[in-house]
Amino acid sequence: MGNFWSKKLRGSLLDVVEEALKEDPTDAVELYAELAIVRQTSLDITLMYEAALSDPEKAKALPALGAAVRECMDDIGRMVKLIADLEEKRADKLSVHNIHYVVNQIVRIAHETFGGDEQLGEVFRKAVIDKLKVESKGTTLTPDQDAEAMDATVPAAPTTP
Repeated sequence: MGNFWSKKLRGSLLDVVEEALKEDPTDAVELYAELAIVRQTSLDITLMYEAALSDPEKAKALPALGAAVRECMDDIGRMVKLIADLEEKRADKLSVHNIHYVVNQIVRIAHETFGGDEQLGEVFRKAVIDKLKVESKGTTLTPDQDAEAMDATVPAAPTTP
């Protein structure tokens, strides 16, 4: 959590926010469950509208139910567009939020596992460099390979005779 909020929030709200920040960032912006709830609500309202069409006693509810059906359909359209936009934006990308989440987890695990043992910490650091895979557009590279690939694109300095 940012420094500002960690200083301002207290008690149960701070606990709720800190707990939410432990979630995988991809799940935090996952809107499919919310879309399913809106669709189910829309279906329920549509079924009530359908029942009102065939029952003269319920006909007086038609204007309100019709407006509710239209509103739900608009909500579904907006959510589908939002989900499509998010999916397009995060395709083949690692967000800063995702990287931050992974790094925080690695640091926490290392601290819990190794405490102040510098030798074990160094072994862990080397293992992360050697084994952590960063997927990028269909390729799997370790961080050191990625850096080596970037270094290879830098032209060599001219040599003087």
